[in-house]
Amino acid sequence: GRAVYLCSSQNQIDNLFKTWKKTLSSIAGGKVINKLTGELSSDLKLLAKSHLVLATPKQFDIISRRWQSRKNIQTIELVIADDIQDIGNGSSGTVYEIILSRMRFISAQIESAIRIVMLSTCLANGKDIADWMGISKNNIFNFSPNEREFPLEVRIQSFDINHHASLLLSMVKPSYLAVNSLNDERGEETAIVFVPGRKECIDICGEYINRLENEETSWLKTDEESIAPYLKRVGDKSLKKALTYGIGFLYKSMASSDKMIVERLFKAGVLQCILATKETSSWCPSANAVVVLSTQEYEGKEHRYVDYSINDLTEMVGLARINPETPAKVLVLTNTAKSPYYKKFLTEALPLESHLNYFIHDAFINEISTGLISNRQNCVDWITYTFFYRRLRQNSSYYDVKDPSNLGISMYLSDLVENTLNDLAEGKLIELSLNEDDGMKDEENDMKDDGEKDEDEDDEDAQEITPMNGCMISAYYNISFITIETFTLSLTSKSRMKNILEILVSAYEYESLPIRHNEHQTLSKIYDAVPVKFSGNLDYESPSFKAFILLQAHFSRINLSHDLASDLNFILDKIIDLIYSTVDILSGDGYLNATNAMDICQMIVQGMWETESPLKQIPHFNSEILQICEEKKIETVYDIMALEDEERDEIMKPLDENQLASVAEFVNKFPNIEISYNFANENDTVIAGSASQIIVEVQRDQDMEDLEAVAARYEKTKTESWWVVIGETKTKNIYAIKKATIAKESQQIKM
Repeated sequence: GRAVYLCSSQNQIDNLFKTWKKTLSSIAGGKVINKLTGELSSDLKLLAKSHLVLATPKQFDIISRRWQSRKNIQTIELVIADDIQDIGNGSSGTVYEIILSRMRFISAQIESAIRIVMLSTCLANGKDIADWMGISKNNIFNFSPNEREFPLEVRIQSFDINHHASLLLSMVKPSYLAVNSLNDERGEETAIVFVPGRKECIDICGEYINRLENEETSWLKTDEESIAPYLKRVGDKSLKKALTYGIGFLYKSMASSDKMIVERLFKAGVLQCILATKETSSWCPSANAVVVLSTQEYEGKEHRYVDYSINDLTEMVGLARINPETPAKVLVLTNTAKSPYYKKFLTEALPLESHLNYFIHDAFINEISTGLISNRQNCVDWITYTFFYRRLRQNSSYYDVKDPSNLGISMYLSDLVENTLNDLAEGKLIELSLNEDDGMKDEENDMKDDGEKDEDEDDEDAQEITPMNGCMISAYYNISFITIETFTLSLTSKSRMKNILEILVSAYEYESLPIRHNEHQTLSKIYDAVPVKFSGNLDYESPSFKAFILLQAHFSRINLSHDLASDLNFILDKIIDLIYSTVDILSGDGYLNATNAMDICQMIVQGMWETESPLKQIPHFNSEILQICEEKKIETVYDIMALEDEERDEIMKPLDENQLASVAEFVNKFPNIEISYNFANENDTVIAGSASQIIVEVQRDQDMEDLEAVAARYEKTKTESWWVVIGETKTKNIYAIKKATIAKESQQIKM
């Protein structure tokens, strides 16, 4: 059997993976522990050889969808679901709900008990969660928020100020006094101050430093010389200065070396205070005191400030824990309107609700693509396994059910299924059709008199649901149905590279790209510097336009501020799957311009324009080296390979040993591919317009065990892969296409 640990926070998984690798690997003769990556083929291999895997719900969702054909999924005997209160957290929570429902369904289908352990904050409706997962009453342990191992003293201070910048400034003094009081009381205590974003980390740190200088004191618990070796390794200049005063930063997309230094110094008691952003609450270290400085963050898409969820706040408050005998202190600084709400739910258990009804299109697509759902009745049956179905009966008004009776709920579910399937059919993702028997019934009904003709609900339930190409692509690459519908309608045989770029950034996945205050000036300067101009309106508060600018900044290798670099990483994290889906849609329609999307894929991975010198993708090849290469008429990576040692040393003279090692790694792994082809049966007569099988013979220099691409500009692990395409440039048609991994010195690809 296998065990799976699920958690919404990747950082928490990374930390646990390191710990469990040390503590659990030697148990019972040795256990293999791994964490999933989000890349399907490698994750399936990891699962096959692991006793325990750690994964986010999204990662596990991708590999568990086709559980009927994946025996390793069926051998799972233990699921530990951590932070299940995240089920109430929008689209990501819906994915969590779906995979837990799936494990319950798998257990029922294969008639094998799967032990499920669920961990969460205090819940008001914990019994509903247990009923949903088939957990007996004796195995529910749900406590009051007041029952804590580490006692808390929570104080909420409210401010009646509407202007956000002024509100933050007014909160600086009480937060500073709260941290400084720890210095006065026991001297050994630490504090975490949560702020909305990285900019606030820097601004509020500046305010703290000014106050410390005025009082001629410091929060650093050692002398500056002791931390000098650490300061040399810190990349963030603002952080380096803050550390000398005993203040650290933690924020999303922080350099791993800076993060490690801050955490080590804080845990060693060298730093008294950490300024942390809201997103870090799931992996932040614990402290004696927690200050939540503001409970609002800016939502650029809606042009307003939105309040933290109670889940966010309880996560932050829960970090106030060091000594079970001494109460930890929590100070929440918020606006007056929200104060009663937070006061109530910090002392009472939180009710958990489902959001499946808002994201049910994608859920149906995934199950239709695997064949689990093939008609309307299957849809309703599938819903009965979800937490949404339980809450629909318990709290029907929350889900806008007009009639809470059994009949009313049945009608609500029928309408929900009907509307969802119609939306998918209109988007050309599925096809709804009656089988032959149902067609005959319809003909008989048509022959009846008008007064006798009625709709047959049983016929509707039996209506077959067939997945179309868009449905299979959406499910395989885990892409929203809105995105696939947009791509299908927008991509044509005339789509050039610019058009494809604009279509890619319009993906629904980028709707959550952060839009910050006053960043349009910076974006405007970058837009003026990039070569490709946007066809639509220049809306700097549009996520798609921002993504369009930042992608070009990536190709042009423009240096970005930390926040924009973080946003670019968010874009790149999703872009490869979007490009793959674009290739599949265009090639599925037989369009040869699918190769434009393939070019964009290479541009993404190597961070350069396709029109630039191929030598630019070699690490550390700057303008000086490229100029020398141009003078010597060295144009490709293969030309570098063919150079004599003396010539190569002359060209790379400006590089040090480490840089030369990076160049050598890239050049040695750079693929040298040759292809030839012939018909499967050379004696066959080939007739125009008919199908024939061609064997493509692919040869490379040597067998490759490690196919990881060397791509300094692309942070994610990228496995080398190829498209083999047969097409005609004159008609711009594709006749055959196959995606392949070429690891052997010689291999055949049948097309």
